[in-house]
Amino acid sequence: IHLFCMIRAVSLATDAMGPKALKAVADFHRKVRLNEAQAPAPTDVEDPDPLADFWSLWSAPFKPNLLNTVVFLVETSQIIAVLFVNYKGRPWMKGVLENHPLFLSVFCSVAGVAACAWGLSPQFNHLIHLEPFPDDDFRWQVLTLVCLSLFGTFLWDRLMTIIFAPVIFKAMLSEALAT
Repeated sequence: IHLFCMIRAVSLATDAMGPKALKAVADFHRKVRLNEAQAPAPTDVEDPDPLADFWSLWSAPFKPNLLNTVVFLVETSQIIAVLFVNYKGRPWMKGVLENHPLFLSVFCSVAGVAACAWGLSPQFNHLIHLEPFPDDDFRWQVLTLVCLSLFGTFLWDRLMTIIFAPVIFKAMLSEALAT
């Protein structure tokens, strides 16, 4: 499911960008790599400063583009899906709705992905280098991939549990129905 969603996302973005924009991105990255290869290597690495490392990465040359934006949103939804699916809940631990920090973090993450996809805060999207989508049809296609990744992963996990671990699935189901 994740592989299909990512391949489809990349295909959507590259089709929407067109060959000219893709070439511009490739040329930009080629130019950056040449500049990095010609730059002298740092000699003092005894005392690494995490904050300096963060700012060097943050200020590194980067060309925001539609492909990066789409991949970021779909990849983030896939990470959220894996977190959500791997938390099995009852009868082994608190259920998802009872584990408030987990539930709120998953909910806020999904809401954040949706907010970024809808461009609710253009300033925030600009801050994290997300490009606006060309139109609402494209936005809906990306959001469909995000939802497919989230819900498809959950359903696939439960189907595999039914097939390969029916006793565990019955225990999960009886606990879910009891709450």
